[in-house]
Amino acid sequence: MTFTKDDTKVVKAIAVMLMLYHHLFGFPERIYNNYINLIPTINNHNISFLIASFGKICVTIFIFLAGYSSYISMKNNKEESVVKKRVYNLYKIFWKVFLVIVPIGIIFGRIRFNILDILLNFFGLKTSIVTEWWFFTPYIILIIFSPLIIKLMNKLNFVSNLILTILANVICLEIIPLIQLNSWTSLLSGNFIFYNIHLTTSLLSSFMMGILFAKYDILSYFKNKYCNNYMYVIISFGILGIIFYLRGRLGYLYDYIYTPIFIVCITIIFNTKNRLIEKIRKILIKIGSESTIIWLTHSFYCYILCQRIIFMPKIDVLIFIWLLLISYTTSLIIKYIFNILNVKYQLILKKLEIK
Repeated sequence: MTFTKDDTKVVKAIAVMLMLYHHLFGFPERIYNNYINLIPTINNHNISFLIASFGKICVTIFIFLAGYSSYISMKNNKEESVVKKRVYNLYKIFWKVFLVIVPIGIIFGRIRFNILDILLNFFGLKTSIVTEWWFFTPYIILIIFSPLIIKLMNKLNFVSNLILTILANVICLEIIPLIQLNSWTSLLSGNFIFYNIHLTTSLLSSFMMGILFAKYDILSYFKNKYCNNYMYVIISFGILGIIFYLRGRLGYLYDYIYTPIFIVCITIIFNTKNRLIEKIRKILIKIGSESTIIWLTHSFYCYILCQRIIFMPKIDVLIFIWLLLISYTTSLIIKYIFNILNVKYQLILKKLEIK
């Protein structure tokens, strides 16, 4: 058994749900706070908030999968064509979402109409309209530079690549932030290029870890060796609990380590033959298929357009499910609209060719 596209969709679904929970309950100052925590407070710790804080790991999960899929795609295809296709496909989805939600935001007075600002946001050169789109530009940059990173890592063995990945994390997340404390670098913090270089390098080690796992097919190894055994399912849940605890205590510096372990555990759990697990897996695959548009639209609802409606269910878990349903439905609607437009466009082209 290999690590399949459906396995990727399951992981993406978990990641995007963590993202939703993170944005709903991880920023009390940005949200409508009149809701009830169904998850009880333990030892004065708001568990719902802790889960929301942990949800930030969604970023490195998506980056890990980007590195993983980049290596797999370039293994059997030309590098340039793979990069062009991946960048084009992401922009195509981004623009579809943009062309739907930005006019809605302007009509309802939630987004200020400024042509220059809209154009910069349209090309991902600015994220002032929906700040949660900050992830788009560094993701694109990593995809563009993926052939160079993969070439370098292909020249090294497993141990050398692991050391290189650790060094990248230490330099980008521990040493560079110290340098940025200097007054001259703080002046550059508002610069678009400097800002995105900083974001991209901070995600580099997770991207490299994805490449490393793809190169040695590590996810397939764990899937083959440890699936269909309830003892390993229990152990996987235990490891997930340990990751949750360690990240809460130590912060995000080791996300490049937590992320692949997290994905391995998810893969083991959701490839175990069990009726309930198989039903959940099918649901997760459907959510994972819409994960990109869910990412691009959910914060528009909970922060910009209709926050009170999103928090209408009053209970945190129900609020989360409600936003997930709205975002998932939005994805289906956007795809449906552009599919119809594409069909009509193709018909027009055919008519013009006949003439």
